[in-house]
Amino acid sequence: MDLASDRPMGWWQSWRVFWSTSWPAWTVGMFLTMQAASLLPAEQMFSFSFAIGGLFQVLYFAGHVLLIPRMARKRFRGFRLIVEREDGTASKLTPREWALVAWRIALPQLLLLGVVSVAANMLALSGDARLLQSVSSLGRLIHLFGVGPLAVKYAVTEPYADFRFRVE
Repeated sequence: MDLASDRPMGWWQSWRVFWSTSWPAWTVGMFLTMQAASLLPAEQMFSFSFAIGGLFQVLYFAGHVLLIPRMARKRFRGFRLIVEREDGTASKLTPREWALVAWRIALPQLLLLGVVSVAANMLALSGDARLLQSVSSLGRLIHLFGVGPLAVKYAVTEPYADFRFRVE
């Protein structure tokens, strides 16, 4: 089976695919996190801020993973991703294949999250709030416009044993 795509996937296409799963996961994760945080008394909010941030990250990545089958169903502006089998037929992702794609999309994002978290914790100890906010904002931009789309491109162009993604 030839694993090369009929059309190579560009950065803008990978960003669209990433955004199609990212924004719903972010929205639902933020909503549920705010609902959970609203149950806390106001005076305890700061002491639970780390847990609240962790809850959002878990909800975001869970939502992101659950929306991966959407990648192969959604028609994007100007292109579509097709899951193609060895015999040339198009089909949906099986749960095992879904997990493989999810791992390849989530791993680079989790690594970035770890690096930004370590940097933010080191800056929080120094007490420089402006620098901490800048690093946090920079991490979000790198995630949104760099690591997220590149992770999608990596997962889509990666050779799999039983299928491939074809850009149509």
